[in-house]
Amino acid sequence: MASVSTLYTRDILRLSSSLPVVGRLAEADGEAERRSVTCGSRVVASVRMNGAHIAEAALEAHSCALGQASAAILLAHAVGLTHADLTDMRARIAAGLNGEGDWPTDWPELSHLQPAHAYPARHGAIVLPFDALIAAMEGAG
Repeated sequence: MASVSTLYTRDILRLSSSLPVVGRLAEADGEAERRSVTCGSRVVASVRMNGAHIAEAALEAHSCALGQASAAILLAHAVGLTHADLTDMRARIAAGLNGEGDWPTDWPELSHLQPAHAYPARHGAIVLPFDALIAAMEGAG
């Protein structure tokens, strides 16, 4: 098993602290909250859509540094994504964490999350922002 210092690197801590504290979108088309039963993390997502594409998104992440870093990465790339784009990326991240597929390289920052592969208890915190945003998009429907 990897050491904790391998998991909570300076890059992860930098990413987690870069998550904007904007709260929820005032005129969201969809909003959802998701919780992880494994680690107790909670993410609230709100989204404004432009047709099938995300026009604006906000995430409130109450989680460990990995969950916050994942949320920050997702927010950096969310605008312009479709539901299919987001569900595909979530599936590829989950597969990479579980050793069932190649780690996605579309967003370079995701490489900082790859060491969490050795910590299954942290996988839920990493995919939770994706789950919340996907649910918010479905609520915008």
